[in-house]
Amino acid sequence: AEFSRFTDDIQMLHSFLSRPYHAQFVRAMLETRRPDVVLISHSEFGYHLLPFMRSVHPDAIYLDYTHCVSPYWINFPAIGAAWQSQLDCNICSSENLKSWIAEQGAQLDKIEVVTTNIDTDLWAPDFELRKKIREEFQIPAGQAVILYSCRLAFEKQPQVFARVMRALRDDGHDFVALVCGDGEERGWLERYIADHQLEGRVRLCGKVPNARMKEILQASDIFFLPSMNEGISLALYEAMAVGKTAVVADVGGQRELVIDGTGFIIPRADEQLEAESYHKVLSYLLKNPAQLEQIGMQARKRVQTHFRLDQMVDRMLEIFQRRMERKSSLELQLIDTRRALQVARDALEYGRLGRQIVTRILSAREIGERLQKMAGEMQALEEQKSALLHDAQQLQSTHQRYANEVQALEQSKQRVLQDLVTSARTL
Repeated sequence: AEFSRFTDDIQMLHSFLSRPYHAQFVRAMLETRRPDVVLISHSEFGYHLLPFMRSVHPDAIYLDYTHCVSPYWINFPAIGAAWQSQLDCNICSSENLKSWIAEQGAQLDKIEVVTTNIDTDLWAPDFELRKKIREEFQIPAGQAVILYSCRLAFEKQPQVFARVMRALRDDGHDFVALVCGDGEERGWLERYIADHQLEGRVRLCGKVPNARMKEILQASDIFFLPSMNEGISLALYEAMAVGKTAVVADVGGQRELVIDGTGFIIPRADEQLEAESYHKVLSYLLKNPAQLEQIGMQARKRVQTHFRLDQMVDRMLEIFQRRMERKSSLELQLIDTRRALQVARDALEYGRLGRQIVTRILSAREIGERLQKMAGEMQALEEQKSALLHDAQQLQSTHQRYANEVQALEQSKQRVLQDLVTSARTL
């Protein structure tokens, strides 16, 4: 939708063309559009098409753009490093990632850094909207709001989030946490909230559209993201641009954005130590609300000064221009068109097989989630069974006590009757 504001020449191949024809369609696009720049971003198929695209249209420069090392899924920076011989340069979103790509064997002088950045006019403090959204959520004026916005997956550490919220509640802090996002760990988080009576402090908002997310961010005070892995989180850019205090993990390139006085960055450790570190920082902020406004102002100032979207555009265009000028002196390992086409065909086949594997993984994950849910239900039933058995044992004990008392009364009655008979005989 965003791209359509600038051009209607947008082709979503999967929506109208079967995979065997994708390479030929890309060929037609290159031959008819004759682009100066071809940019690949997080597309395994795009990398495999590089030799084919170069053989069809050798006059363009070919670049990629990556933002995050992902040990849990397709690791695109590693793929980009492997394909560097077919690229005019690799572009990445942080100095941290640049160093990582170089460690994979890529040439350092063919790696450029362009941070993602943000539109600070679009993402700016809006105090009227803040008041409106807080009233909508029925949040008192003085109550702090902690925002945890992410996909609810294990790499975002919902377990750490939950433990910290429980500790803050136990400390007696006045706050509410809004959880915006969905994912495979939602069921676990729901059970944790219920088991530890956190319903009054933690609210699950589910998957939230981007426009709504901007509104909820305005209502918040603290942006909390204890991730195991990030590049530089786009949500972190958004939070700082809106003037929120960020408490995030020291992963990827995030310390390149968050510096002293603009937020808090917490080193990775085991789950317990991380939870304790986050708890300490959040507890301090909740005790010192004046710090939130001051740090938030500095956060926005840093983004406005160094990480504006127009600066990202200028930097990207400068790289395009410089790499086009250097193209004539760049030695690339080109292969002939026939071999390049075979590589493209292989990529299509790998993609087909990969899609089948992903489908099976997702099916297995769905089965796992169902089994996990059933296990939770079985545990609840076992707890109910134990409670009923306990009640039955108590009833049995009470019944036995009453039976003993009745027997004792009967014995007393017999003794009284015997005494009466004895007395009557005496008279």
